[in-house]
Amino acid sequence: GVSFKTLTTHEQLAYDFVRDLVMYPTFPAARVGDMKQLQLSEISAKADAPELVAQEMFFEAVYEGHPMHRPELGYEKTVNNLTRAHVVAHHQKYFRPDNTIIAVSGDVNPANVLLDIRRRFAEWSAPPTELPVLPPLALHKEMLKVEVPIVLVQALDKQFGFCPDLPEVWFDIEAGESPAERAGDTFTRHLRAQESSTKSNF
Repeated sequence: GVSFKTLTTHEQLAYDFVRDLVMYPTFPAARVGDMKQLQLSEISAKADAPELVAQEMFFEAVYEGHPMHRPELGYEKTVNNLTRAHVVAHHQKYFRPDNTIIAVSGDVNPANVLLDIRRRFAEWSAPPTELPVLPPLALHKEMLKVEVPIVLVQALDKQFGFCPDLPEVWFDIEAGESPAERAGDTFTRHLRAQESSTKSNF
């Protein structure tokens, strides 16, 4: 999507700017290359954030077989193979008036904003092709299982465990307790906490 922040005195310029970005982008090859490298760097850095690794494992399991399983930043291999032609094709397929919501907030007059937006986007028409439709989500009636390797550590008379992918999440194991069940309970609580934290940020 496209977003723009400005002073009210530059309101008209902002509308022109957004219209040009949405309707007439040029996608310079050099800029596309720069954005690819930035996105690849972010994907690489994500591996150092255990909470993001856990979140992606959760979505890969819950939405297996559905497009929603894909990470927001994409996969390294996919981003590496992106070309300017892919970006142009994506824009033509999804950036269209029947798939767009324009929202304006701030110290503005709603009636005037509506007139300004309609005037600027009057020539924008939807292509004859149909919008892609997401397949319905399959409801899982059985318990989902995710295999997570754990490392057990013995320290004096205490035993602890952790996952190499989530080193900050440790759990202690009481005498006679199953390490696998204790790990499953700990990671389930961690994933639910991460999911709740993600929802609260939107």
